Amino acid sequence: MDIRKMRYFITAAEKGSFTKAADIHYISQTAISQQMASMENELDAKLFDRTGYRIQLTMAGKVFLEECKEIVKKYDSAASRVRDISQGVQGSLHIGFSGFGDRELLLDTIQAFQAEYPVINLTFVSDTITGLQSKLENADLDLVFGFSYDFQPHKNIRRQILLNDEVGLIVSPKHPLSATKTAMNPIL
Repeated sequence: MDIRKMRYFITAAEKGSFTKAADIHYISQTAISQQMASMENELDAKLFDRTGYRIQLTMAGKVFLEECKEIVKKYDSAASRVRDISQGVQGSLHIGFSGFGDRELLLDTIQAFQAEYPVINLTFVSDTITGLQSKLENADLDLVFGFSYDFQPHKNIRRQILLNDEVGLIVSPKHPLSATKTAMNPIL
């Protein structure tokens, strides 16, 4: 017996119809019927009562349905974890930052990342720029958030610009700079 047969069985049992199960799985009704008969032979148990208009589960079928659901759920979880591991989306990331502002700027990004990859454990390390650079060079950190100009170029470290922002000056409308062309609107 394989997972595919179990999926067919679950669908047929939940829909009460081999025809509906066949439509959902894009195979013929005959193929579903044959798969269910094969499953009953393999288990040496009747899973369906076929006497009425709709198929009905027998007592053995009800028990088998619950077990199949658990097996398929466990299989899907295992398959998902294996895919995640093979694609490098499981494990941990050690992230460095130099100040409170760095982490605050990235809070939304971090929350979105954790929602997308809940199996990756994030660890944050706060340190000076020099300490972070050293930890990054020694592979004690996987990545560091900070201002790129704070970090010295290194052959094994790649920089990626995430945010471009201008530094602005905000002045009172009474200040002489407010009349200049480059002055920003005052905050009242």
